[in-house]
Order: sequence, then structure tokens, then C-alpha cells
Amino acid sequence: MVDTEVLRQDYETNLLGIKAIARKHGLGHRQVRQRLVNAGVTIRGSGAVPDRPAPRSAPGRPAPGRPRIDLDTNTLRAAYEKGATVELLAQKYGVSAGTIRNRLKEAGARIRSSTVQKTHIVGLSYDWGPTQ
Repeated sequence: MVDTEVLRQDYETNLLGIKAIARKHGLGHRQVRQRLVNAGVTIRGSGAVPDRPAPRSAPGRPAPGRPRIDLDTNTLRAAYEKGATVELLAQKYGVSAGTIRNRLKEAGARIRSSTVQKTHIVGLSYDWGPTQ
């Protein structure tokens, strides 16, 4: 039988999850959880690890430590409405296509399907406006 102190150390110091501890010691996860609770250990929530920032606290706000990239949505929308593709704008500003799509949606632009975007790219020249 594995000593409860070993289970506690794996959980609190080594930050292993209950199922990982159960696999490590050949025990059932319910048994490991119950022994930890009986020993007075506070059980973390699912997927929670101490000293790790919580994910998004409110809709529309970036996760802590991830700054929002400042882009002029009016310039983006104007270029997009002149025919620039999401991919070209992403390359121009050094951000992901998802970031461009999100900013265009925030600016009220209607996103074209990717097939329409690809047919607009051939032979067009774009006035990008001011560079960031």
C-alpha cells in the first residue's frame, strides 16, 4: 500500500493530477482522491494548477500576459473592401489571419468566402494606406 504522504507530495509538490498519481502507483483515481481529501488536502479544480494565470476572465478580453496588437481597424476595413484578402493583410501587418478576421468583424466588415478572396487577388494593386 502506498503511503498517503507520498500521494500528497505527488499532488502538492510535484503538481501531478489525481489520474496521473493513480497510474503512477497502480491505484484507482477515486481512491487517490478520497485519500487526499481524508488527509486534508484541498483538491484543485479540473485542469487547475497553482500559480498559473486563469484563462480569460471576461468575454472579449485577452488572456493575462497576451497584449492586444494595436491595428487601425478603419484602415484594415478600407483595404479589405478595396479587395485585399485576409491573408495579405495578415502578412502586411505581421499578425495571424484570425487576428485580421476578428478586427474586420469588430469594424463591421462582412467577411468574404476564401474562394471570392482568391479571385480578387490576381492582377490587383492595393493602396494600403498608412503603415503601422
